[in-house]
Amino acid sequence: MGSPLSTRLTQGMPAPNFTKLTHDGKKISLEDFRGQKVWLCLYRYATCPLCNLHLAEVRANAAEIKAAGAQVLAVFESPAESFAHFSRGETQDLPPLIPDPHKELYRVFGAERSFWAMLKPQVAMFWIRAQLKGYFQKKVEGELLQVPAQFLIREDGVLHTAFYGEHIGDHIPWWRVRRFLAEESVKDWKARIAVR
Repeated sequence: MGSPLSTRLTQGMPAPNFTKLTHDGKKISLEDFRGQKVWLCLYRYATCPLCNLHLAEVRANAAEIKAAGAQVLAVFESPAESFAHFSRGETQDLPPLIPDPHKELYRVFGAERSFWAMLKPQVAMFWIRAQLKGYFQKKVEGELLQVPAQFLIREDGVLHTAFYGEHIGDHIPWWRVRRFLAEESVKDWKARIAVR
């Protein structure tokens, strides 16, 4: 286990609300998405090859996520100036990108740092995959020791899943995301129960 910036969150807890600016200066709050499922990704720094590899996979599945009425929010521990590479090429399926250089959200959501998380054998495989896809190490504007964390948040703002990576390339498995997206909404469940 790594060193947490704060206490880990767990399933059933209310997701901490926040208000931030996206990399292009738009104000965004978690509360804006009440009534929608949210997939909150706390990545490492903006040029991390492993995080960019994962974000590319998220974008490749954007249609499935949109069809479920869900919203992805991608947080990086880098300043807004580090996001220029995201604006090159196709941006249609790019989720809101949130710079958090002071790591406020990392502390609130209990994200962890770990030296050992960099040395796990699985990391080499992810580095190779990232490089084969064209994602290479560039300027580091964040902590090398930061470990990704991801949160699936229900429509009522309650945490469905809190996932803390075991290594620096570890992200929530897609089967868990798909199961979350396919689940009945809280609103529909309450309406169905009320009919009985």
